[in-house]
Amino acid sequence: MSENNMEIGLLELTEKRTIIHPTSINEIKFGSAGDLEVRVQGCPWWLDDAASAETQTISFLFSEITHSILYFEDFNPDYDEALEDFEINSSSNLAWAQSESIAIHCSTPLTDALGLFAVVQDYLSAEKALFDARYFLNFVSSDELSVFKKITETRSYMLARAPKLLSGLICEELDRQGVKYGKSPTLLDKVGIYHVRFGETQFFCNRAVAHIST
Repeated sequence: MSENNMEIGLLELTEKRTIIHPTSINEIKFGSAGDLEVRVQGCPWWLDDAASAETQTISFLFSEITHSILYFEDFNPDYDEALEDFEINSSSNLAWAQSESIAIHCSTPLTDALGLFAVVQDYLSAEKALFDARYFLNFVSSDELSVFKKITETRSYMLARAPKLLSGLICEELDRQGVKYGKSPTLLDKVGIYHVRFGETQFFCNRAVAHIST
């Protein structure tokens, strides 16, 4: 970090400051270690006197990126509300991203596999989650709903592994369908400390900081 830059945690910064437009992303760089730098230019909302200050630049740096959907193909440096859909949150506050989970095993067939799939997918869509239903339901490494349906037509199968809130929704649907099931504790892969979203791009990472010129 340059002597003329101050570093601050990005989550801390966005909790203290409200983003003000115009803001545009003028550079996106991927490092050799898998890190990401996003350079933002515009109204310096990160400063105390943002309203009276001239246009300035701030850099967001993300490292140790884990699960991700990276979609910067439509990046437009002339768009001056580039942070309109930017969010950063602690992963611990996201119910769908927790590692401590419940495994659900069924001993009777589902009567409506598509209905259960819809319950899970609708919840994740409403939460704008990085994962879709296939991540939690037993698709046996397949993307095809027909494979999941075939599994749930048997009399003994692992249906899902999901965090507490989502597993509760699944069990409610199983009760509605009259399916017999059992539950046991399990662990899903841990995600990064932070969840970051730039529009359609989202990812988890273990380090997220801002470099501010001083």
